[in-house]
Amino acid sequence: MMKRAFTLIELLVVVSIIALLATVLLPTLGRAKEIARRTSCAANLHGIGISLRMYIDQSGGCLPIAAELPSASLIGDPRIADLLAKNVTAPEVFRCPSDRGRSYFDATGTPQFKTYYESEGSSYEYNSIFGGLMEDTLPSRKGRIGIEIPIMYDYAAFHGPAGETGSSNFLFVGGRVGEFQN
Repeated sequence: MMKRAFTLIELLVVVSIIALLATVLLPTLGRAKEIARRTSCAANLHGIGISLRMYIDQSGGCLPIAAELPSASLIGDPRIADLLAKNVTAPEVFRCPSDRGRSYFDATGTPQFKTYYESEGSSYEYNSIFGGLMEDTLPSRKGRIGIEIPIMYDYAAFHGPAGETGSSNFLFVGGRVGEFQN
């Protein structure tokens, strides 16, 4: 009795079906990974919001004075990550998983490539206009013009093209984390 082997045509059909399935599924997996990164980023901002709340409670209702962009700060204000560090479980909470880095020139003109987390201590920018203000002077949830006021947010559009919905995560004064909405 002779065993029947696969023909070349049958093998090519199977390989082409697998290639077709891979072509259809790989973009979906890439989008799913970015959605997971965006969700992890939002969870990080939520944790930072809790630590910010603890800082405010411990400092008698005063918001921290911190640099917006510590690497370029001429005043010498501390990094927000350093001020909130004692209230977070791990320093990685200040790192957005989608913060993949940027090219820039340092003070000596040398080209550099670092993530915002590496250069600023956080992937999230602190809205330093609130620094030193008492909490009870802040607009409760929405400002005078009827929009929520962000207190921390991604340094850049880590999660998609700038200007598109969902390209950045925000921590708002009221404690909500999400996209900026009018």
